[in-house]
Amino acid sequence: MMLAIIMVCQVFIVNAFAENTKTTYSVNVVYGQKEARNVLTYINAKRTGLNEMIYDYELEKVAMQRAVEAAIKFSRMRPDGTPYTSLYTGSYATKAGFETIVAGATMAEKVVEAAMSNDTEKGYLLDPANQRVAVGHVIIEGWDYWAIEYSQYLGSSKLTDPVNTARMVKVDVLDKYLKARTVVPQNTVYTLNPKESLKLADEVTSFIQVDEASETEKRPKTCPVVAGYKCRISDQTVVDYTDGMLVAKKSGTATVTVTDTYGSTCSFTIKVKYNSDVCPHTDTTVVKKGKLATFTSDGKTPTLKCNDCGKTIEGGKKIYRISEVRLDTYSCTYTGKPIIPKLKLYDSKGNIVSDDHYTVTYPVGCKNVGIYGITIDLVGNYYKGTQDMNFTIYPKPVAIKKLVGGKNRLTVKWKKIKNQADGYDIQYSLKKNFSDAKLQTVKGVGTLTKTYKKLKSKKTYYVRLRTYKTVKIDGADRKLVSAWSAVKTVKTK
Repeated sequence: MMLAIIMVCQVFIVNAFAENTKTTYSVNVVYGQKEARNVLTYINAKRTGLNEMIYDYELEKVAMQRAVEAAIKFSRMRPDGTPYTSLYTGSYATKAGFETIVAGATMAEKVVEAAMSNDTEKGYLLDPANQRVAVGHVIIEGWDYWAIEYSQYLGSSKLTDPVNTARMVKVDVLDKYLKARTVVPQNTVYTLNPKESLKLADEVTSFIQVDEASETEKRPKTCPVVAGYKCRISDQTVVDYTDGMLVAKKSGTATVTVTDTYGSTCSFTIKVKYNSDVCPHTDTTVVKKGKLATFTSDGKTPTLKCNDCGKTIEGGKKIYRISEVRLDTYSCTYTGKPIIPKLKLYDSKGNIVSDDHYTVTYPVGCKNVGIYGITIDLVGNYYKGTQDMNFTIYPKPVAIKKLVGGKNRLTVKWKKIKNQADGYDIQYSLKKNFSDAKLQTVKGVGTLTKTYKKLKSKKTYYVRLRTYKTVKIDGADRKLVSAWSAVKTVKTK
């Protein structure tokens, strides 16, 4: 059984099957044998006045197989077209009893109640001749199936511990019981552009349901044995599989192998290759050298071959030099958070240069007050060269908190700066433009007030202040200062 590729590959549906041909499927099931063993207790509780039944551990193997087959074809006729008694061999063949199959019940007690609600099944359960019993229980796609096998013969198998486990069980199914099968031809090749996708069919095979008078539980309208699938890809950098979709990622070739629930597989190849009319030609090889443009001189394009679509891109066109590197900020104020300026490159014609043509290296920890270097390296088939640039993080400014005038004096008070500062610069002046300003540096951020004496009386003074921090630049000390605070005025007495 193959899985389909929707909308891309051409599929055909097989609706007619040979009368007696059959296919072996491997079915994923979960056995629930711990609860199956509990059925015996409820059966014996109903057999009042009769001998208690004995659990047959050898017959249990038949019951477990029949529970799986009941999920595929809910009938005493097996999916391969033979009666259920064809599973009995040896002494069981002549002393076999009867079978009850139940669908939908989740607990042992409910299974026995279902059997007792039908006169035929009740007769099997209470028949004095049926003194041996075994039960199979499976869960397939969330639906429970049970098979109770009765016999007059007791097998030789000894007590085993019941287990709940997932297994693959082989089941022969007549092709005539299949509604349809969708087939993908083996070794088909599909060509996609990157980012295009294919969708795998969710379900391609279902089984005909045959209801009989012995059915004791309402069954789902469609068979719960869903043909799920697993997808194995030889190179997931070329093609990936996500949410039922095969997605082309980059140029290359990958083999996709799909395995359905029943173990059938199909393989096909996906070639990821751009059509030349839509290809961005980002993956190329130089076949004839040109001249690389730099920060100071123009260049000439090389002749390239696109690795995605195979197109040859002729060279000889002028490449304009890089004339400007423009940062979105050359200086900023300390915030306590990392600051990374963005930049753009422009050629001598004023065109923005694609970031495919350069890399930017930033220093580590662009957070504290300081001067930081940025390195721009031109790369690729069109440019070469390196240029360094700087941007500066300045201390955070501080505000004047209070300004008081006295006799031939003034006192200024300010708010404390908490981080990334070594002290304060204070200026005072008799002129608004500070052309005759006096400047004094206050070392240490703990001092928050300063008094100036021997000033002129009854004069208006203009006052402002800023923070500063000393940093090492190329081994030398450099003083970085914040912006000035707002100017305040005071009149002496």
